[in-house]
Amino acid sequence: MKRYYTLPPEDRIAILSFMCNVAISSKAIHSHMEYCEEQLTALRKEKIEVNRLKKQKYVFMAASYVAGTNLVRKFGRNEWPSGGN
Repeated sequence: MKRYYTLPPEDRIAILSFMCNVAISSKAIHSHMEYCEEQLTALRKEKIEVNRLKKQKYVFMAASYVAGTNLVRKFGRNEWPSGGN
């Protein structure tokens, strides 16, 4: 039997393709991929929430500036009127 590195590129590609197909058809790989998809979905939702709170903070700061008052002193840096921290 020839060593892998001495095989022609077509044969090496065929072997790698076969090994990849075997690997992706395994239950362990499918389970891990599903877990990663769930984690990604959760992180995307968290990012949306963080961006929403960030925007809310900037709107509050802009309103404070426009009103000519410093509401941050009144409410504190982590106590926004909407209740979000």
